[in-house]
Amino acid sequence: NGFLGGGVLIAIVAACMSTGDGSILAMGTCFSHNILRRFAPFEQSKLLRITRISTVFWTALSIGIACAVPDQTGYLLIVAFDIMLAGSVIPLFAAVYWPSCKPIAAFASIMAGSFSRLILEFALPKDRLLLLLGDYAQTYGAGIYDPNMLQIFLGIADGNIDDVCPQSKLADYSG
Repeated sequence: NGFLGGGVLIAIVAACMSTGDGSILAMGTCFSHNILRRFAPFEQSKLLRITRISTVFWTALSIGIACAVPDQTGYLLIVAFDIMLAGSVIPLFAAVYWPSCKPIAAFASIMAGSFSRLILEFALPKDRLLLLLGDYAQTYGAGIYDPNMLQIFLGIADGNIDDVCPQSKLADYSG
C-alpha cells in the first residue's frame, strides 16, 4: 500500500530530523553554557542569543562536513558514535562506582578516550576483523532467489536455481 509506505518513510525522515535537530541544539547549548561562558563570562540574559548564534555555527559546520564527503556520512556517523563512546564510558563508570572522582579526572579521561579513538581511526588498517563470518550480509555469498529455497536446503528439491540476486560486499568500518 502506497499510503503505508509513505507513512513509514515520513516517520523515518521525521526521526532523522529530530535526532539531528536535538544533536545540534545540544552542541550549541553545551558550547555556549559550559565552554564559552567560562572563557568569556556574560550575563544570563544573553545566554539565549549566544546559544542561537552557536547553534547556527554548529549547523554550518555540520553541513560543511557532510558536503565535503557526501558518500561517507554513514561512516562519519559510526566514527562519531565510537569517539563519544570511547570518551564517555570511563567517566560514566567512575561517576557511578567512584563517588570521590574529581571533574578534572573525568575531563582528562574524556579527552584521552576520544583522542585515542580518533588516532586509532587513522593509525589502524581496515583489517575486516568485524566481518568474521564472511564478506556478505548473509554469509552465503550472493543471494539466491527461489521460492523453494527451504526445500533446496533440506535436500527435498533438486536445486536447479537460475535467478541470483546480486549482493554487494560489506564495507569494513572497524577501524
